[in-house]
Amino acid sequence: MHSRRLTSPTDFPTPTPLPPYAFIIQALYIPEDGYTVCLWKNGKFLTIQLPTPSTDPDSDVVEYFNKEYLAIQEHLSDIVLGKTNWAYFLINKDGKRTLAYRQRPMYKIKYPPYAPLIHEDEIQYIRPVRGYLREGLWKGRHVDVWVGWNDHSLRQLERQMRSYDLLRSLDVTYGVLGHIIDSQGNIIGMVTEPAYSRPFQATDLLAIDDAMARMRKLGIYYTLNECNVVMSLDGKVRFTHVWSVRPLKSGEEEFERLYQQKLMQQWYLHYHNRLNYARSQRYEKVCPLALVGLPSLAKSPSLFTAVFTRKHIEYKVQRDPNTPISSNRLPFRYRAQDKIALAETTRVEEVETIQDGKEDQDVPLRIPTDRKKRKHYIPYARDRRRERKVLLAPE
Repeated sequence: MHSRRLTSPTDFPTPTPLPPYAFIIQALYIPEDGYTVCLWKNGKFLTIQLPTPSTDPDSDVVEYFNKEYLAIQEHLSDIVLGKTNWAYFLINKDGKRTLAYRQRPMYKIKYPPYAPLIHEDEIQYIRPVRGYLREGLWKGRHVDVWVGWNDHSLRQLERQMRSYDLLRSLDVTYGVLGHIIDSQGNIIGMVTEPAYSRPFQATDLLAIDDAMARMRKLGIYYTLNECNVVMSLDGKVRFTHVWSVRPLKSGEEEFERLYQQKLMQQWYLHYHNRLNYARSQRYEKVCPLALVGLPSLAKSPSLFTAVFTRKHIEYKVQRDPNTPISSNRLPFRYRAQDKIALAETTRVEEVETIQDGKEDQDVPLRIPTDRKKRKHYIPYARDRRRERKVLLAPE
């Protein structure tokens, strides 16, 4: 018999500490600014404006971004965050780059505040979700922070403020705790309660229908979809990303009622015998682009080296439980749901007479699937004549 030595935990090598790294949590194209990226490092943020790409239609966009990210990696150890809100590259005659900083005047939010003002230094950011959405700590409590990092996101934030103000009396959103201001007193963000939640299920459609009916009664229009409605942990309907809220126009109320009615039917047909596993931003896996600093050499590293180091550090950062984007977040545990009648869910008496796609309807009742069964020949099978049915995405 072969003997096997038991290995103690101390025999395994200890993981090496992570090198200094940063994240690009969002890249956005704006006509007046071109390509801009939001850089996160040690809880601070900086908007970097990239050089204008080539107008040649044959130019490779992926290669363009890899080159720009390589330039950021080479300057990563020298980048100063928190000093200004904007930075851009200056290209010298010899092709070398230097990073220039400036305090750029941003779009001024004109909507009046309706919650306490919070200085930006009072917020401690702990996890980036998007460029405009971050998790943080304020006075020792967890909060969600909506921040404008360029003119586009500031206008979006202003719409979000207006929407929360319209919905305050309906108890369908997470509470607004305050508005973030900068050193000049300009509103640059909004602090809300953390969106701890679970996905809605078929048994929650009555509550969603009631919430939408209350919004309609107040003359409020909201573009409802599966990504912006969740259930709070105490069982209340909560709408997220509500910047599409606006007053109903004349003649839209009946259309909105019919649209919502058919949408409830559509969701019930899809979820009455299965669970909805969608995640809110508090539970989703965040995968920003991780960057690690590269040494300044006489010759820049190849793009392969830069991409390889990024992929390697992304894996290390996501596997480390102490990093802000660790994939080791507690998953939400779903409970089984009871089946309820379709008519009871949608409040439509003639539901049984509706046929999927056989009648002229403004909203199709069948949810299109992105997968279907196809015959697939297995190249590594012993007998090439054998075929097996597998699920493949459509072309």
